[in-house]
Amino acid sequence: MHTNRATQPPPRSSHFDLRTGWWSDRHNISFRKGKGTHGPWGAGGVAFLFKYDWMLETAGALPVSGPHDAVPVTDPWMLVDTDTVFQCGAAELRRRFAHFGTPLVYGAERDCYPSCKGRARSVYPPVPTQLRYPNTGGIMGTRAGFELVHKLLHTKMPQFPCCHELSDQGEVSSSTCLVEEQGCIQRLIQSGSLRLGVDVALDSNASLFLNLHQLPSSLLVTEQDGTLRYGAGGHKPCVLHTNSNAGKAMYPQIAQRASAAWVVQPLAKPPST
Repeated sequence: MHTNRATQPPPRSSHFDLRTGWWSDRHNISFRKGKGTHGPWGAGGVAFLFKYDWMLETAGALPVSGPHDAVPVTDPWMLVDTDTVFQCGAAELRRRFAHFGTPLVYGAERDCYPSCKGRARSVYPPVPTQLRYPNTGGIMGTRAGFELVHKLLHTKMPQFPCCHELSDQGEVSSSTCLVEEQGCIQRLIQSGSLRLGVDVALDSNASLFLNLHQLPSSLLVTEQDGTLRYGAGGHKPCVLHTNSNAGKAMYPQIAQRASAAWVVQPLAKPPST
């Protein structure tokens, strides 16, 4: 988890190996706003774009588990935001990830934020769940998958962390600059530089990730075992992500309803009376 926020430790039974950190704690980052640019300008906004750098650096420092690699290339990793609730352990996540058949999987959501208008929307085919657009708050993939995204961000975007629009051939086609991590990934997908179904898949059935922005809580059905199921798709998502301001307001409610889960963020205790 690329974060400088407090997190609760995962249950031992989950078999997760949690690492947290923040890129700008060890690296100086700066970006000056220029003409025609838009996006989040605080250090945090720019640091988000370096979360792939942070993850690869952090994984490279882990104890050696093989003769050559600190982390085997085929082992799946997960990179998620902290406004999440986990309903699966490591074994189930591995099993579900294997069904996608791509080195990287992004969660999907209903809204195309922040940079997806006109023809760009046609890149993402309609799906029954309406979860058709990439959300980068939940990512699962192999080392090779994360390395590919890192490489494309630093090579296809010559002024990174400024991300320009790309032509169909994957070349820079606009002077408009976007400094927004999710938007940069969208631009790589929309240009075909990051190929859907080959390099990356979108979790439109909410098997791994359910992003709750624009989803009413009534669509979440509580099962007898204390897990929450997404009614529209019929899955019990492994990770519930309360993205956006509206989603974050749902976090305490989701955390209380999902009794059989790892609640990542510590919940505020009610004041004593």
